[in-house]
Amino acid sequence: MNSVLEEYKTFVSTYAESDYLQKCRELFAKEHGQLEEDEKSEFLDYLAQRGGDAAFIAFCEEEQVLMSLEQAESYSSTFCGKNGWGNPLFEVWQVRIGNYFIKLPEHIDAKNIGDYYLFAIKMAIKHGWICALQKLLLKNKEEGFADFELSEFEELIRNQPDRRIGRIVRNYLLNGTIGEDWQEAVNGYKYYVPDVYVDYFATTGKEICKENLKSYKKSKLLGSKTTLEELNDFVNQYNWDDGVEIPYFIMHHKNCDLALRKKLFELGAGDCIDEDTFKDPDKDPWKRFILELKEMIEKEEK
Repeated sequence: MNSVLEEYKTFVSTYAESDYLQKCRELFAKEHGQLEEDEKSEFLDYLAQRGGDAAFIAFCEEEQVLMSLEQAESYSSTFCGKNGWGNPLFEVWQVRIGNYFIKLPEHIDAKNIGDYYLFAIKMAIKHGWICALQKLLLKNKEEGFADFELSEFEELIRNQPDRRIGRIVRNYLLNGTIGEDWQEAVNGYKYYVPDVYVDYFATTGKEICKENLKSYKKSKLLGSKTTLEELNDFVNQYNWDDGVEIPYFIMHHKNCDLALRKKLFELGAGDCIDEDTFKDPDKDPWKRFILELKEMIEKEEK
């Protein structure tokens, strides 16, 4: 291994003082130009795996690294799994993610910056990084890196339980506003309680149900005129690999009876559930489906 590359790796893995970033810059400046291109890539891979976002950007700046869109997306995806960045409770990490997303395009070919911004915004939406999302949208508003339509984010928004994410994206695209600045709350050490959807089946589950019914060519199955026989026929040929969303709404249909609910319980493997094991069934649609169905059956049998 190149002695300079070895020195870099040793330094970033052991140095933990408050002036760490400054020491990084001094080291990179001192040894500037001592690495081959493949060694630069190896070191960036190393930093990405360690979650060394600040050192990563400092190294890119000192060595004037220019990377491809594919490299930038790969490094960013790796960073997203490091240092607790996937934990929505630690908003301070979201500020760092935002800073990283803002700085990295300086090291991407100009023609690819718009594509990278679109990628980064989608990442922020998917993971619920509200601070990073606001920072990205504000920077894009100022610089005009990327043009996009709401339709490009609709599916991600539907699958994101934090409702503020959807509001932020829609407000930005419809009227150009960003809304409340969550980074200010973070800087003031005011951690937030996510504004989440409480009922999975009333939100995400309903959308999944609608889409799955289209694949069965039964979009009107849950209409008020659907008979018990039609519901029963559908259940008999339903593929349970498609989830419990449709069965959940069938069990609540006004024409569903006790016998059909018992069939849903049996086909849905209701006997496999251990109620004492699952203290929070709302986090698992199947457990929520089975426990609610069991309660309905028990009430009807009384």
